[in-house]
Amino acid sequence: MNCLVTGGAGFIGTNLIKKLLDDGHKVFSIDNYSTGRKENEQDGCRYFNLDLQTSSLHIDEMCIVTGIDKLDVIFHLAAEVASIDYSFENPYETLKTNIDGTMKICDYARKNDVRVVLASSCAVTDGEDLNVYAYSKAKAEDICNFYNHFFNLGIGIVRFANVYGYNQRTEGPYRSVISIFDECYLNEEPLPIRGDGNQTRDFIDVRDICRGLIKISNESSGTYRLGTGSSISINDIAEMYGLPTYNVPSREGESEVSQTDLSKNSFEFKTKHTIKEWIDNLK
Repeated sequence: MNCLVTGGAGFIGTNLIKKLLDDGHKVFSIDNYSTGRKENEQDGCRYFNLDLQTSSLHIDEMCIVTGIDKLDVIFHLAAEVASIDYSFENPYETLKTNIDGTMKICDYARKNDVRVVLASSCAVTDGEDLNVYAYSKAKAEDICNFYNHFFNLGIGIVRFANVYGYNQRTEGPYRSVISIFDECYLNEEPLPIRGDGNQTRDFIDVRDICRGLIKISNESSGTYRLGTGSSISINDIAEMYGLPTYNVPSREGESEVSQTDLSKNSFEFKTKHTIKEWIDNLK
């Protein structure tokens, strides 16, 4: 396949590009490096420093430079930080990036007959959106469904569970709980637990996410869910690290239960990695 990965210098994008290249696909990337890192760039992939919000899309010219005749699929991963705190602190940036960027990608796909795979989130539910990030992703899904309905684009919407793994963010205030716990373990520090720690999450390895994204790129349009199908409490995760804990206030807009319902998928997908394996490998 000939592929474009937006947000290709970020956590998931880096792992996806590596997997695509290893599988023999041609890839180039668009990233504004607001959260992506130059050191994440993979040999064999051409990277373009471009902001989807402020720049015109010149994807055809990028294809020529990259040696690609025509794109087959765009993996649209570029988004504002997947953080509840950040989304409440920066609602305008969150909405503009996640909604406008998706609209630009979908309209390019409409004009050029290119399949799109949108990275969404399990924070999007069929009920009330609990925070700004979830709302922005729900609206991005609405845009994709609009283009699917009226222009038969074949866009695959992928709701991720909580992703961890290689190249995850290791600094800053908006890291995932696994990244924070990993750092505490390596520094032999107590683990901070938000609220009472009984909230549950479905944790999926980024390598499984990448396998799922590539599989979905060959499926029909629709909404897909990538997770393990089971959840675990933050307290139980903390226990695996074997360190003391302390409690910090819970966050506004955070759900108590998050579990991926794989029965809603139209294809079979099984993960190969577990969070326990990840934590054990740290030790």
